[in-house]
Amino acid sequence: MAVLAKGGNFAVTPRVLPFEDIIANVESGIRGVSMDKAEEIRRETARILQRAQPSKSNLTRDESRAIKSLNEKEDILILAADKGTQQ
Repeated sequence: MAVLAKGGNFAVTPRVLPFEDIIANVESGIRGVSMDKAEEIRRETARILQRAQPSKSNLTRDESRAIKSLNEKEDILILAADKGTQQ
């Protein structure tokens, strides 16, 4: 119940950082920037990523197990409540 109460927009903190996605987005963002500035941004990004640590989990161990258990059950489908329709 605690997991479901968090709502459909609740985002679980990742266990590992998405380094490849971050690097790809930085490269996309520095297009059109001078070579010197782009290289400086790359160095700074690499420095930050070397020190980066994943955030502490925002779920308890029991909540993590509950999510895993719900995801494994093919006969359970969790949908957002349809608040606009009254029957």
